[in-house]
Amino acid sequence: MSITKKIFVSAFIGVFAVAISASAAYYHTTTLKQGSTGAQVMSLQQTLNMTSCKVATVGAGAPGLETSTFGPKTKVAVQCFQASNGLTADGIVGAMTGAKLATVTGSSTGSSNLPAGCTSTSGYSPLTGVSCSTGSSSSSGTLSGEGSVKDFSIASADKSDISEGQKDVELVSVDVELENDGDLSLDRFDLYMGELNGGAHSSKPWKYFDSASVFVGGKEVASMDVSSSSAWSEYSAGTLTTTSQEYRLRFSGLNAILESDETTNVSVRFDAASTIDSADQGATWQYGIETDSFRFTDGTGFIFTDGEDLEDDFTIDTPEEASLTISSSSNDPDASVIEVSDSSDTNGVTIGVFEIEEDEGVDVTVKEMTVTLATSDTITDVARKAYLYEGSTLIGSETVTGATVTFDNINLDIDADDTVEVTVKVDLDDTNNQVRYQNGDTIQVTAVDLTKYEDEFGNDEGDFTETGSFAGKVHTLYTDGIGVAIVGSPTTEITTVDSANNDIAQFTWVVDVTAFGKKDVYINKDVADIVSSSTAGDVDTLYSIEYSAGAALTSQGGTIVCTSNCSNITDNVAGDNSAYGTAYNGENFFKILKGKTARFTITVSGTNQTDSKQVRALLNDIEWTVDEVTSATAMDGSTATINSYTVGLGSDAATPFKVIN
Repeated sequence: MSITKKIFVSAFIGVFAVAISASAAYYHTTTLKQGSTGAQVMSLQQTLNMTSCKVATVGAGAPGLETSTFGPKTKVAVQCFQASNGLTADGIVGAMTGAKLATVTGSSTGSSNLPAGCTSTSGYSPLTGVSCSTGSSSSSGTLSGEGSVKDFSIASADKSDISEGQKDVELVSVDVELENDGDLSLDRFDLYMGELNGGAHSSKPWKYFDSASVFVGGKEVASMDVSSSSAWSEYSAGTLTTTSQEYRLRFSGLNAILESDETTNVSVRFDAASTIDSADQGATWQYGIETDSFRFTDGTGFIFTDGEDLEDDFTIDTPEEASLTISSSSNDPDASVIEVSDSSDTNGVTIGVFEIEEDEGVDVTVKEMTVTLATSDTITDVARKAYLYEGSTLIGSETVTGATVTFDNINLDIDADDTVEVTVKVDLDDTNNQVRYQNGDTIQVTAVDLTKYEDEFGNDEGDFTETGSFAGKVHTLYTDGIGVAIVGSPTTEITTVDSANNDIAQFTWVVDVTAFGKKDVYINKDVADIVSSSTAGDVDTLYSIEYSAGAALTSQGGTIVCTSNCSNITDNVAGDNSAYGTAYNGENFFKILKGKTARFTITVSGTNQTDSKQVRALLNDIEWTVDEVTSATAMDGSTATINSYTVGLGSDAATPFKVIN
């Protein structure tokens, strides 16, 4: 065994011995740097506080008071730890620093009972090269013999461009294929880069990039701060083919195992600087490897360099910014009648559902938005509180103090190229026996505006604006009333009569009518009250007939009959001739008992007299009342209240067009 090989093996065994000697604390799974947050940051602080490089001695970050935020104090403590352990003191916790931190308490990057870098008992640690199953050097396992490289090739990186402020963008990708003669440990990787265009574009890479990370087989093995010139070695032109000034990035101490007879991808991901000059946007950077870009160690302990002259390029794109569009959701409720109480609030009523779409591939956080409410009364009398939901999650709630409700702390995250659905709900005040507001008043969302938001690159509402709009349907409020549901599909039937211009059209609707609230409800019974226009003092059912051309149908008339659940009604109720100043004199009604539903069939017909045409009919309105239509002198002098139910009717309750001759 050569001296080199002995040092190689003993170093790995030394790492393993430490890794299993103590209990677990820090588990390294991703690069940490100033600005990082989460549970791993807290674990980092706890581990640093077990060394002489403490985050703090008092207050936040001190032992027992660790936080999940990587701030300036954490960075200083990391730099102290790195300097104490012979690592580059850049304050970034990459794979090598993570492996060293793991040895403080004997934890690993994936399991407290495995060597550093191992997440299972199979294979070898990409950080140290030791066997994950035994902890011994891979040279005594599969890392044996004189392993060698068969081929190098440029692979397809995830991205071919990077923009100001973008993070973790894979721009460099190289495939390394080994011969079938043994595994290799990749110890070092040199990457050469240069700006192609020249002119106004800077040739200094530290003006473009903040950090760079190397991944081997999809696992991060090294990371470094590249935001200063000290990270780059300057080279004259010639290493790459078309650049005038070149720079080298050297990633050392990788100790990543490449398997025999396999192709392993080596890639580099960059964080772009957040202050790339506009003059540098559009720059093209060439990258490449050389014949000595990779340094390997084989199973005999032999160390050698290898590589191939390969090149590719990527561009510095203009800064990306999000694009937001507001629109109505397919789940936005149709216009409706909302039952409200005269003595207690009606809470959590949905009055609008809209969508916000991002379509530029950029993450956005909406921090504030306004929702404008409208009512036929005074909004603060009708609505007490408003809410915003994303799905079933409450994201904002505000007391209604005016027509415009500002939700100023919502933090609504919208992923790149994604759409979120937002629901507006309100708590409705009681009517106070119609003193606060009246039966028949309405409420509606008339506008939504995003007023504060920021995308992942720091662009905010001053840099781009949302487009589109949203206005919800009008909802009507009653303490007592009816709900109407069309059953099945309305029909048009044509009956041919002996000669031309004499056919009969019949239009039919089946409806369920429900009486809600504390009172019985009356709708018309008389055939004469199925009319094309409202008759003063009558409780009518209103329809209209549409024609493609020509004259109207003659002999128009209609019927309304109860066809199901008729035990829930009182049939043929006669209006008193003196009730409400004789308003209901001579009318006949169906009385629908409070809380009950009955099914009615409504039929309208007419005869053609002149020309051939297409016809259809619309059921436009079912009028109703809760007046005591049978009361006599007690109601004389009062004003009859006849209400209109139009929700879901009109064009939504149209029969199909058919030809009539």
